Amino acid sequence: MDTVKHLNKEKFQVLSSSNHTLDPATYDSSIFHHVKPTLIDRYFLLLLKIKYRYWQKKERFITAQNQQLLYFIAASRFIKKRGYKKVIVHVSPGLVQMVKLINPNCKVVFYHHGTSLHTKLSESQWQRLLKNTVAIFGVNQAAGDLANAHFKAKLPSKHYFKIANGVDLIAHPKNHQLYKESFKILFSGRICKEKGVLELIKAYKILIDKNYDVSLIIAGHVGTKRGLQAGGMYLATCKQYISEHNLEVSFTGFLSQSELIQFYANVNILVLPTDPKLSLEGMPLSILEAMAMGKPVIATNVGGIPEVIQDEDNGFLVYGIESYAKEIAEKIEKLYLDKDLEKSMVKNALNIYKENFTAKKMSETFLEALQEIGYVQK
Repeated sequence: MDTVKHLNKEKFQVLSSSNHTLDPATYDSSIFHHVKPTLIDRYFLLLLKIKYRYWQKKERFITAQNQQLLYFIAASRFIKKRGYKKVIVHVSPGLVQMVKLINPNCKVVFYHHGTSLHTKLSESQWQRLLKNTVAIFGVNQAAGDLANAHFKAKLPSKHYFKIANGVDLIAHPKNHQLYKESFKILFSGRICKEKGVLELIKAYKILIDKNYDVSLIIAGHVGTKRGLQAGGMYLATCKQYISEHNLEVSFTGFLSQSELIQFYANVNILVLPTDPKLSLEGMPLSILEAMAMGKPVIATNVGGIPEVIQDEDNGFLVYGIESYAKEIAEKIEKLYLDKDLEKSMVKNALNIYKENFTAKKMSETFLEALQEIGYVQK
């Protein structure tokens, strides 16, 4: 939505799956089209199931689930019916294949939002993605580099474009106070093993044991690729550790954007302790939001994070792979004990955000990439 707002909406339309829970007041219906499968789409799905066996669908479309395939068909036929010749597919390489199957003359850009191309695609799927796209856009350079290192087929020249994420400048609340007597640490995101929340809690204990005046806020709710039950068990493990060591940790649950801004405003730092063994971050919006509020960030050295956090400049990178709580604690301690360093990082975080990670900057980079591949005129 941020990108389209900065572009000519007469030239850019957005398709997504139909969702009856969406509030029409939250989107511009002249831009966003929510595709509902028709009887003809369902007939196409039946033909697809007759033509391809389960493993063949999984190989070609990266999924064999009827609901996903039905949306792929509905979107591809919508594109054909409207006569669109240039399409940008977000997230799903399987949709790229369906678009090309139904619209062979359509030019497709694949927009990847993570760092996992090399782990989610087979060599044949990767080669098919390269063949069927005029370009691949990614939120970081790491995804392209890792794909090139992993696959036999290399990215053609000028086929991969980095489009760094961006967020709108966040206005500081009126009651915002930059420095507090109590040093407040914030985690914002999904509570799950992949995000390494327990390592942060262990780091917090190390600081408490040193009698530092620090507090920890965990903002977010349970959410994991391994299912809600696994997420709930992980949260229970975190709370058991907290109880066993008599710690005080605030869990906020899910927060709206305005509520989250209040927390950003009243903390000293954001910590994103992603487990490098379980997750490769794309370019987390929580980091950009914190920087937009002038907050230093401590985060694991994975995925696109080192393309945002300049170590010892606007925050710290954590390099440990196993049991890295001690390293997190050491980085927090440096800021806690050195107010001049904190002030410097606050200034640098805001400057780096303004230069590189605003929504306007993201849209400009996106448009430049589209111009480079001839999708739009310069």
